[in-house]
Amino acid sequence: MTLGSATVQPQSGAGNSGERPIYNWQRFWVPRTGTVDLSDGGFLADPTNLLLRSSATKPHPLTELTDYRALVLLGEPGIGKSTTLLEEAERVAKQAVVENTISIHIDLRAYSSDLLLHKKVFESAEFVAWLHGSSHLVLHLDSLDEALLRIDSIANLLAGELPRYPASRMSLRIACRTAVWPSETLETALGDIWGKAGVGVFELAPLRRRDIVAATVVQGIDGEAFIHELYAANAVPFAIKPLTLNLLFGIFKKEGRLPRSLTDLYVRGCLKLCEVSNQSRRDARRLGSLTAAQRLRLASRIAATTMFANRYAVWTGPEADGVPEEDVPLSALTGGREEGEFPAFDVTLPRTVCAKCWIPASLRQGAAFAWDGRTKAMLNFLRHFIWLISKFRLKTF
Repeated sequence: MTLGSATVQPQSGAGNSGERPIYNWQRFWVPRTGTVDLSDGGFLADPTNLLLRSSATKPHPLTELTDYRALVLLGEPGIGKSTTLLEEAERVAKQAVVENTISIHIDLRAYSSDLLLHKKVFESAEFVAWLHGSSHLVLHLDSLDEALLRIDSIANLLAGELPRYPASRMSLRIACRTAVWPSETLETALGDIWGKAGVGVFELAPLRRRDIVAATVVQGIDGEAFIHELYAANAVPFAIKPLTLNLLFGIFKKEGRLPRSLTDLYVRGCLKLCEVSNQSRRDARRLGSLTAAQRLRLASRIAATTMFANRYAVWTGPEADGVPEEDVPLSALTGGREEGEFPAFDVTLPRTVCAKCWIPASLRQGAAFAWDGRTKAMLNFLRHFIWLISKFRLKTF
């Protein structure tokens, strides 16, 4: 799609809802060093509330982050990064003529070689026109984590190419899953180009109460009744994420209520989070080596370890430099064999499970992942503990 002097490519895959409804939500971004305020009954406290806008780490819409020359936009799979980035690219495109700006939106998942990617980004007619002109370029790069190329290959390509162009006339916005963001390579390079103060790293905040209510209108269901069911079923932690919110809508439409069994609801929700939901990955058969049930078992193992040992997070960084006392090193979670209602498998480094079921422990600026909700951790802990007891009894008595 072309708007004025800007080129914006249509979005596909997980970022686009496909057959799922599109909700007119205003999304907010939290600084990586900030915290998420869920004081509104488990929903994101509305940042538009004037009483809540005094915090230095309050969430911001993208329109308030334009002073950053480089914006790294992180978040879980299916939380809405791509949709928000595309909307921002279109917003910039509409102002292109007035502000003498060129907006280019590139979906990185569409390119299988660095040569094709280089041609699309740095040799496109729009980019060349900007290079030989005087306008300001805003380059929106989506789905770094979904690219057919290896992430480190793209990171090295961008780190090597971006410094070759007029940084004073360029801004970058790039979206990626939090768990696989190549901070050492690409974030360092961005800091070298624009300075550390010019680089902002933000994570997409969960949904507000008003967002869920607005979505119920689109779904054609009673918003008040649905909110009541969320509390009755203790399902708010799943409702604040678009991926599992749609799961809850499906259950509510079919059954007229949400399951009162916390275990049933959380198992279904956790399985949904463990699935590969991105359509482009599914089409390309990039489903990983584990099924959703196997990933959930690994999540249960991690939960049991952290709960038994009273540890805050899993450390995924280099262990030779020392592991924080409150963390469990990733290597401690490996080894052994998991069995259940799925093909048995040997456990290797379960970093991908951290990416699916956990959120980064960003407050320490370390390579750590912490549970996204204590209830989810407790449930997975109990599931694994009960399974271990059952296995022990079967073999002992």
